[in-house]
Amino acid sequence: MSRHLVALTVTTLLGAAVGAFVLWKGIQRRRQHQHQQQQQQQQQQAPSRTELPPPEVDQLPSSAPRASWEERILEAKVVTVSQEAEWDQVEPLLRSGLEDIPVLGIDCEWVLHLSYRGYFF
Repeated sequence: MSRHLVALTVTTLLGAAVGAFVLWKGIQRRRQHQHQQQQQQQQQQAPSRTELPPPEVDQLPSSAPRASWEERILEAKVVTVSQEAEWDQVEPLLRSGLEDIPVLGIDCEWVLHLSYRGYFF
C-alpha cells in the first residue's frame, strides 16, 4: 500500500470516529436536557397533586386489542398478475387501497419463462 492510501484511510477512519463521537455527545446532551425539564415539571406539579385510591379491578378500562397498521398491512392479500387483462382488473383496487394506506413502492418482479430462454440468451 502506498503512503498516500494509508494516510487517506487513517484520516477517513479518524474523521468518522470523531463525527460519531460528536453526534453521540449531542444526543446525550439533548436527552439530559429533556430529562431535567421533565423533572422540573414533575416537581412543580407534585405539591398540587392529591393521592387517589387505586382503582378497583372492576373499574379498570377494558379495551379489545386493536390491530396495528403493521398487522393490517401484513394481512393484505398478495396478488400475482401474469397478463395485462388481470392487471386491468387489479389496478383500480390497488389505487383505491393506496389512497387509504399510502406506501413507498410496489414490488414488481418480471419472471422469465423457461420456454423463452432461447430467444433472450
